[in-house]
Amino acid sequence: MHDAESRVRAITTRAPKYVVSLLLISLVEIHADDGMSIGGVGSKHGRMGPGSALVERIRELEAQVRDLQSRPYWWTESGQLIAPIHVGLPTDNNRSLVPAEFSQKIILEFGASNAYTARDTLFRNPCFSSHFLLSFEPLIDKYSHNVANQPGGISAARHAKLSAHHPRGRIFPFAVSPEDGIREFSIAKIDGCASLLKYNRGFDTRNGFPVTACEDVVEKRQVPVISLKTIFGWLPPNSIVDFLKCDIQGYDGPTILAAGKLMQKSVRRVLMEVTLAGERYSGQMSCAEVLKQMKALGFRLANSAEVKGYAGMPWSVDGPLIWADGINTCETTNLKTTDGDLFLVNEALISSGTNCGHSGGLNRAPAFHTGGEGAMKAG
Repeated sequence: MHDAESRVRAITTRAPKYVVSLLLISLVEIHADDGMSIGGVGSKHGRMGPGSALVERIRELEAQVRDLQSRPYWWTESGQLIAPIHVGLPTDNNRSLVPAEFSQKIILEFGASNAYTARDTLFRNPCFSSHFLLSFEPLIDKYSHNVANQPGGISAARHAKLSAHHPRGRIFPFAVSPEDGIREFSIAKIDGCASLLKYNRGFDTRNGFPVTACEDVVEKRQVPVISLKTIFGWLPPNSIVDFLKCDIQGYDGPTILAAGKLMQKSVRRVLMEVTLAGERYSGQMSCAEVLKQMKALGFRLANSAEVKGYAGMPWSVDGPLIWADGINTCETTNLKTTDGDLFLVNEALISSGTNCGHSGGLNRAPAFHTGGEGAMKAG
């Protein structure tokens, strides 16, 4: 049996960078189960047993490296065809994807989809005429729809700047989660339910809602996943994110909280999807727990002036808005939906920003809204 470290070095010397990334991801994933020492790559003795999950993974990657000598730009992973593609251009010689002049007015959008996007709602508002938008959407058709943003025919044959879905924006085909890597993404019949987490069957009992359309997985894909910490590294130094919109199907809380003190330092406003009762997705963090941990980072529920122009009141994109001047809370259960949006502001940064003062924001007309349940508090 070859020494683990020498075999890994052989792969890293001969393989393209993306195969090296796959190997490093595998080492981390297998570490806990296989008793590996990541610092030494192999076990505590620098060797691997024949039944090791790691040795099987290294063998698989060694075979891929041999095959990649003749076709280095695609490979198969668990029966799936995967290829690296060029998805973005830095604005300077560094890694920044946002021009420096927008460093204090950045909007981040996780789970953009192609409906009720920040580009198509907020950027129609004069309040956001000097903001820059970074969007992330792992569903390739939705990502492509955002990038194209133009009619068909001969006019569509003109050059479109890479990843530019707006003159002041960029979009990338990544999912966002607490950690970087490559993850399995489950696609349901309604792909708005697509998630890195498993959907809890039987959770949604709304009358008239096509429940199985979210429960039934019709396709699984391998998608690149990045963390909020990594995204912060793509911004200009000392940037401020004026608004973070997060709609990533059950992973909102853990993904945002994983950034820890970077949230305290760099994010002024947050809108995130929450489930009002129970767990729609397996392992989903409860609304109350998200609120508790965000408060520990210095965030509080926003007041109406701080929400205005950024989100609809009393209804936002995913359902009833939870904010300081509204009557809905994490425990609200008398509405015809189990989803809502939590709007929070950073106590330390909100005074340095400006309120919009315009109506509108991210919202939609909720078909399940029946009247006054989500109305603002009187007075």
